Amino acid sequence: MSNKLKKHQWDEIGDFLNHWFYKPDLDALAISLAAYISHLDLSIEPVWLFVIGPSSTGKTHIICNALNCLPSVREISDITPSSFVSGMKKKSGGYSLLFDLPKIGKDPNKTQATLVFPDFSSVMGMRFEDRAALMKHLRQIYDGRFNPLKGVALAQREWAGKISVIAAVTNSVERAWAVQRDLGERFIQVRWARGDGESMALSAIAQLENPDIISKFQTMVKSFVDINTIPKVGLPNTTMRNQLAALSDLVARLRGAVIRDNHRTIIEVPEPEGTGRLVKALINLATGHAKLFRKTEVDDKDISLAVRTALDSVPGTRLKVFNALGLGSTENDIAKITGLQHSIVEYSLEELRAMDLVVEVKTNNITIYELVDEFAKLRNKALGSNYNVIDFKKKENA
Repeated sequence: MSNKLKKHQWDEIGDFLNHWFYKPDLDALAISLAAYISHLDLSIEPVWLFVIGPSSTGKTHIICNALNCLPSVREISDITPSSFVSGMKKKSGGYSLLFDLPKIGKDPNKTQATLVFPDFSSVMGMRFEDRAALMKHLRQIYDGRFNPLKGVALAQREWAGKISVIAAVTNSVERAWAVQRDLGERFIQVRWARGDGESMALSAIAQLENPDIISKFQTMVKSFVDINTIPKVGLPNTTMRNQLAALSDLVARLRGAVIRDNHRTIIEVPEPEGTGRLVKALINLATGHAKLFRKTEVDDKDISLAVRTALDSVPGTRLKVFNALGLGSTENDIAKITGLQHSIVEYSLEELRAMDLVVEVKTNNITIYELVDEFAKLRNKALGSNYNVIDFKKKENA
């Protein structure tokens, strides 16, 4: 099916969602479907995606229902440290999720699937020990091989395969950023906005009039995705590759960890993550989006969604302050531009200074903040010199 016909189908999906939901984020839906399409190429690394936003805003209703109607997708309502392990123990009578997924070829120990979590936020509430064990398992699963029980008699051999993850999560992940660090920053993110509460409630009431909304929506999504007609798409061109390389370095630095003690004093600033995993995820997402719309090559729209996803992967408050630095220089300016409290702006600026991304300059008894020259140049390579002035204002006023 041609790109033109796919665009027409997508417009129909957009019209349907806009009729029944309040300002659905169609780009976030496209990003999620692109991550799924990327999974279908078992020769490349998986894309793990958080869809992050307040609860009851439509992200689960739209994203998860769109994915659940597609082949090789498994919805996981709950996850524990034993979800991937118990059935691997000999005579345990347990259940290992990994061996109940679609097979790769004839090897029963090689499986693949896109796992969809309607609420990954429950992981944030786990005991530290349980969460650490689960994170360890997920790191191995991301890398494609899993055998946590060395020295234990196993009912099955080591698992191998490809697992992609798309998980809805609330903003609590921002307050538990250790989950990201524990996973080695394997997740990229797309943010789902809350919007107007009253209008959202009225849309929810209207949905009660048509109980078949989801089934109709899923029928449209299945026809649109149609995994039997996915084309091959090459890597982005040299200009796009250079932009994504700069973008991955920008985001890796911006979303780096800052360790504070109980008194909120900064005690450690670890080296930022490497860029290899992140840039591959962004390229796989961009090519997945191109395939989704049956293009023959990656274009600017595909790259723009990769850029959005990369920036959404930076902690929200830190990103707002970073964006505002292109529009104002004092703490008061930044607080006014972002709408954040002064104490929050001060907190973020302190972290950005500790990460050597921002420098503090005193002029005529006024303290101003500027991006470090090297980092400002990197931002311009990744986003363009006018990014802050144009795109940030546009996004905030949307």
